[in-house]
Amino acid sequence: MTKHAVDRYLDFIRYLGEKDLHPPVFSIAIEQENVKKVKELLRENGLQEGDRFIAVSPTALLGNQDVGGPEVCGALRQAVG
Repeated sequence: MTKHAVDRYLDFIRYLGEKDLHPPVFSIAIEQENVKKVKELLRENGLQEGDRFIAVSPTALLGNQDVGGPEVCGALRQAVG
């Protein structure tokens, strides 16, 4: 598939005749308690606020999108030091 599911759903609504669709807005609610936990987790792993880092989640919800799991993380760790 070349389109995100949301775009496919919107295409279907357009097909049914709706012309006045607004672009989807994806928001994430961030609770202060979670911000504190993340800062603590980063500190525990040697990162200071403002440090740059890469977060990777090598999983996919669909079985046909295998991205390599632990192998990808290991290769990435070696590449970035």
